[in-house]
Amino acid sequence: MPLIPDRPSPRPIDLPMTPLAIGGTLLWAIAAVIMWINMDTLDATGRSWWFDCAIYGAALGVPGTTVMILHDRKRRRDPDAHQD
Repeated sequence: MPLIPDRPSPRPIDLPMTPLAIGGTLLWAIAAVIMWINMDTLDATGRSWWFDCAIYGAALGVPGTTVMILHDRKRRRDPDAHQD
């Protein structure tokens, strides 16, 4: 005899992902600007690669945001498609 009675599983939370992707991309872009402003200090301490990391993060955020926009559009068109 199970200790927990059988119950239907709760519905998964399906949040819009576009704002998160945009926010992350903007944070990487802001970090890149800050690193660019402080490039002399970064060069002096051997951390100039931080700027490269921020640029790559912002650059990868652009296609990621595009994918999330498409995902959210599909979710709005067919809300029952992601339900089990």
